Amino acid sequence: MWQKVNVDITLQPGDFGVYNTIWAQRNYPDLLYGTMAGSGTYRRATNYLGTGAGWNLSYVNNPKALAARDQMVSLFNAGDDAGADKVNKDFMPYVLVQAWVTPTPAQRVHSFWWSWLKNYHGEASPGIINEWQWTQ
Repeated sequence: MWQKVNVDITLQPGDFGVYNTIWAQRNYPDLLYGTMAGSGTYRRATNYLGTGAGWNLSYVNNPKALAARDQMVSLFNAGDDAGADKVNKDFMPYVLVQAWVTPTPAQRVHSFWWSWLKNYHGEASPGIINEWQWTQ
């Protein structure tokens, strides 16, 4: 995919601890591959927009983005999921035109568990933001 647009890319796989350290320290010069889409639900948008947000891997500091994030958080906190959804939907065309990230297909994910593990049915997240943290 990258070669088709004349981009020379070198993959540097590493263990999870190294990856998390690079992520947390924001110590990557060009590109850090994340394991999930960054522009999904408005709940995710509250984490990936803003100068100090941990998911803001593209260092986005944009007044329109911050205003949209603040509006989504206010609506969400007021219990207005439909209103927050609308703000996110209306804002996404602007986000995509800015090209802050290079969208890539999500990886295929499988969940396996032992039959003796009761009351588990493949859940990946205990809450509304799918963080793949059930087993943690």
